[in-house]
Amino acid sequence: MKKYTSYFVFFFNIFCLQAQPYTTQCIDNATQLVNILVNGVPFSNATLSGFDCSTGSFESPNPAEGLNIENGLMMATNAVDASGAPFGSSSVETDLTQQLQIVGSSSTDVNNVIVLEFDFEPNSDQIAFEYVFASEEYNLYTCDQFNDVFGFFLSGPGIAGPFTNNAVNIALVPDPDNPGSYTDTPVLINSINSGVASGGTGNNYYCDDIDPNWQEYSVFFSENSGTADVSYNGFTVPLIATYSVIPCETYHIKLAIADVFDGALNSAVFLTENSFSSVGLSIEADSDYGAFSGDDTTIVEGCFDGALEFELSQQIETDYIIDFSVSGTALDGIDYQEIGNQVTISAGDLEAEVPIVPYYDGVVEGLETLIITATTSDGCTEVESDYTFNIVDRVELFLEMPDDIAFCPGSESIELDPLITGGIYPLTYQWTFNDALFSNQDEITILPDNIGIFSFTAQDLCSSLVFGETETYLLEPEEPLAIFSSYDQIQVCTEDELSTEIFLNGGIGDYEINWYQDGEALGVDSINFEISTDIASDYILQLEIEDDCSNTISKQLSIQILDCFVPNIFTPNNDGKNDYWFVEFGDVVNNVRVDIFNRWGQLVFNSINYERCNSETGQFCWTGIHMSEREDCKDGIYYYNIEMTDGRAFKGTFSLFR
Repeated sequence: MKKYTSYFVFFFNIFCLQAQPYTTQCIDNATQLVNILVNGVPFSNATLSGFDCSTGSFESPNPAEGLNIENGLMMATNAVDASGAPFGSSSVETDLTQQLQIVGSSSTDVNNVIVLEFDFEPNSDQIAFEYVFASEEYNLYTCDQFNDVFGFFLSGPGIAGPFTNNAVNIALVPDPDNPGSYTDTPVLINSINSGVASGGTGNNYYCDDIDPNWQEYSVFFSENSGTADVSYNGFTVPLIATYSVIPCETYHIKLAIADVFDGALNSAVFLTENSFSSVGLSIEADSDYGAFSGDDTTIVEGCFDGALEFELSQQIETDYIIDFSVSGTALDGIDYQEIGNQVTISAGDLEAEVPIVPYYDGVVEGLETLIITATTSDGCTEVESDYTFNIVDRVELFLEMPDDIAFCPGSESIELDPLITGGIYPLTYQWTFNDALFSNQDEITILPDNIGIFSFTAQDLCSSLVFGETETYLLEPEEPLAIFSSYDQIQVCTEDELSTEIFLNGGIGDYEINWYQDGEALGVDSINFEISTDIASDYILQLEIEDDCSNTISKQLSIQILDCFVPNIFTPNNDGKNDYWFVEFGDVVNNVRVDIFNRWGQLVFNSINYERCNSETGQFCWTGIHMSEREDCKDGIYYYNIEMTDGRAFKGTFSLFR
């Protein structure tokens, strides 16, 4: 459009500097451009006409503050990279020219024309795509006679419009009073704007001429306040271009835009990526448990339900019916609520669902499956698709708490880690210490000064709850650990009875007992035990004691097992050698009775404590003197009789020589 005042151009340049720019990439390949726009609709024969970098892709850094389109296809009369287009480059575009004539434009001279067109086969009875129209002319030349123009011209079976090949322009203004319905008015600067006229005429004539209700359409307009992500002065809200078609037939669409009269101020159309589609059906499995498991196909008996969700890409005027069948190891109406074999999306609605409600039966059955096979059509081909739900048993929680904990003086910290099985994860936890909140973790570290009761609660996602307690207390000994023994060293005869005589005192808790003989473990874990005296030997017994707080103490016993014997000769002649009749009994023998007789049977010596006989001094020993006559006994054979308190008895003879 021709503009007469440099003031407006200067104003726009300042305005552009304030905008937060979107990012663009020039694309001059028609097929690449259509691939950005089209979603699931077969297309062919894509062609593009325009100038260098007049088309491309765009991405908005902050859609909510601008176009409200995140990314897509862009067609701009000043080039998508804002590098500028050929100023006023004259072109011919029949449909755009005719559109200008229809709306009563004073000029049909178009330039900087961009046309992207292609054939396609819809797979349903409706096509639709989303777009935004933007222009630098907004608010400067509203209701003026020289406005830039664009259109989406659709042709094909069943269409009889005024444009080339009987095409119709489907870029129409929505009916603000009837959402989903459209007026016959094309989207232009003079049809969707702020509702206030501006520019050279200063009146509403050119807007009224297009549509007397044009001011009601201001709800579809956004003015660039300087924070938008594009540099155009104004733009529409995201609009939908849609039209009824015959499924599986071939249609042609032409997307066109141009400057009118001159190229001083430019315009663009932004088309949302993947928005060009027939009415399609999307099917998605969903589970209440998915937010926790990350899996939208797992459901839990009596706890987490699921659903198979069906959604149309746009509304239709009749019911949309989907048939399905069920299979799998789970039984319909027994393991889950009966679901039937059909679901309907009512006319005017977009979605419906099949609820999957698994029953809780208290029986551990393992993983069960429900397979829903949905039969759908893309308008041309019937397709069967399987959707599998995994039904998980709801297993009740089980808790095993750690045993009560006894702290020893000087102990380090201890981990409390309850054993939890079953349940539907994740779990929530709570520890209290003496009724005060302590932690929300599954395990805790406690210190020796944490003396009291630790209470633990765990709850799963299905509200199964378990509770347990562990008590801590401090062990303090009344007395230090000590070992007492009736002897430290001892001599006994072979075959004598001998046992340890140990007494323990003090310490904390139970004792760990270990006996060693000359450093070798005996495997004895009792304090006192019988000692074998079968073989004469000398050795050291060592007792090691450890209490529950690792306090230790040890005790050594020296054991000498003698091969006790009765001498068969002795010579009491006071020469210092063998002057006493000495019998080796060992230290543990008491009250040994000895009777000695001469060969005529006369008792010559008697003692009831002969174990007291001292081999060094002769004290308490027989020295060969007659006990009654107090005279030396004569040389000869003598008889002895020895009796011990344990019942053993010995008889025999020995010779006396002087």
